Amino acid sequence: MKKILLIITFSLLPYTLYTANSEEIEITPNDLPSKYTLVSDGALQTFHPRSFYDMPSMQGTLPAPLRKRYQTLALNEKPVGSILYFEYKEGENLNAVLSFLKGLLWGSHMSPSKAYPEELYVFQNIIIIFSLPYESSESDMVLDIFKKKTGLDLRNEYIKLDNYESKTYTIPDSGNLLLHIPQPFKDQFSEPQEDRPASLDLVIPNSKEFSINIAIYPSPNTENFYDGENLRNLIKKYGNRYLENSIESKVQIKKLSGINRTGYYYVLTDKSMANQNVPEGKYRYLIQGGIRTGEILVVFVILSKDKIDSNEILSLFNMLKLARHIPNR
Repeated sequence: MKKILLIITFSLLPYTLYTANSEEIEITPNDLPSKYTLVSDGALQTFHPRSFYDMPSMQGTLPAPLRKRYQTLALNEKPVGSILYFEYKEGENLNAVLSFLKGLLWGSHMSPSKAYPEELYVFQNIIIIFSLPYESSESDMVLDIFKKKTGLDLRNEYIKLDNYESKTYTIPDSGNLLLHIPQPFKDQFSEPQEDRPASLDLVIPNSKEFSINIAIYPSPNTENFYDGENLRNLIKKYGNRYLENSIESKVQIKKLSGINRTGYYYVLTDKSMANQNVPEGKYRYLIQGGIRTGEILVVFVILSKDKIDSNEILSLFNMLKLARHIPNR
């Protein structure tokens, strides 16, 4: 079946220069290859970005941007698609805005597709929406321009979910936790008990290569609930407990960055398994960390026999980056 591409044209605000942050990333004509130009009308792949552009605060339910801006790319004078910028005040918490946009732009799939091709990125206090054809060369071109301007590759914020199953887990009195479980892992959820939080075990059927446990801690309604440096220190404290039996001389904390959130983790190697085949039921590597989403802290333990950089581990990290707390209404 021939693909039908919906292009909506519209007129927005006149061209305006914004603050220094926006100027760092906005495209200029000199940034573009030959045959590409910037034109005045917008060109959107779906109507969803337009609805957000018209009312970004959603009648006061979301933080309002200080400024909004769009640019439209044209190839041989024919509009291809638009890039929309929403600049917020410095230090604004954008979690609610991003959660809303992911649902608005992509629905339950939570990732771009041929039907809903918009891409969502964050640079400092600026939210950027690409309304360009799905997996287009123009998207790569603009990302390369942004990388040249900022030194950052925004592709690292981006994960496709074709091989993930979206599942929601109810956390009593705390809403729900949305996770995208990677194939071929299967999940088993355990309700919270008096002496332990809710938890999730992930296994690959007929394989003992990995053992994964995820503990889910709701916020105790205290300020700075395991965020930023508090979370980093907590994870390092966990790692120091196992350091004596590890090859490593100290715990090296690494970042696990998702959209507008940062988690931390470490990797340790079991000293007793360093130079031998790992017997059944034992593991060479321990990966432990945590990442906060909304008012939930997700603490994970990944045990691996022989791999710390496999596709399975990468897919688990992707799952954690996209973890989403859905509070009770």
